[in-house]
Amino acid sequence: MKEEVYQENKIKLTRANLNTLLAKTYTLNAKKDFCEHYEERYIDEEIDFTKHKFREVLKDLYLLVLNYLEFKKSEELLSLYKTNLKHIFDSNFESISQINDDEDYTTYYISKELDIINKFLMPYRAFDDKLNTGIGLNYLENILESTSSIIEAIGSNPEKESDVYNSVRHVIEATFDDYNDLTESFYKEAKHYVPDLLIPSLRCAVEYKYAKDFKRLVKTIEEILIDVQGYSNHHLYKIFYAVFYVQPGVCTEKRFNVIWKKYNFPENWNPILVIGK
Repeated sequence: MKEEVYQENKIKLTRANLNTLLAKTYTLNAKKDFCEHYEERYIDEEIDFTKHKFREVLKDLYLLVLNYLEFKKSEELLSLYKTNLKHIFDSNFESISQINDDEDYTTYYISKELDIINKFLMPYRAFDDKLNTGIGLNYLENILESTSSIIEAIGSNPEKESDVYNSVRHVIEATFDDYNDLTESFYKEAKHYVPDLLIPSLRCAVEYKYAKDFKRLVKTIEEILIDVQGYSNHHLYKIFYAVFYVQPGVCTEKRFNVIWKKYNFPENWNPILVIGK
């Protein structure tokens, strides 16, 4: 592997790790509103640990990008980079900032320094987030649409939603380094929602549903509709896939699309109907 490609891959993986840690900070803080009083101390400890880890990984990213800019001989960018980010190594540096949204009563957690580093990477094609996200989503969609073929290839006979997802999980895990499964909840008012799959680098979440008959299929669509409100306005996850695995003869793709449109889902929700073998 060429040195440049190696550096770019290291930077991408480190940024994905930071996105995951930032999302975890958001989740843990939201979780405090739903926990028992005796659990708060343990959650606070986990928050502190996550923030500490984020700060250390951010320093790693700083050095990786510094080395990359030197390798690219971008002298002007390198000078500005050092000037804008030298405080990262200060002993009292706080890497994660809290922002309160008074309109929806939600608290968000951001890293101004991570945003700055990302801006310094913008001139380079390897870090074109829009391009890379589009490519990544194409890979993901191909995997999700191939759910039935993957299940058939491994000889699985799914009876419930978890059977379907677990059959595909190893392919997703091998494709996306920063995937998470069943580790984070979306907290909203008095409820919390747990998607089946999260990919922070793509700002994407996936829900799997399983239906043996048409009535159950319609019900699962309505269940997804309920989840939409819980997933809305998340600071990181902006793209959602709902994958419906059905037995042969339950519903055609044409009929499914008509039903889906009837419920007026937001544009960032993408349905995929998978018909079993």
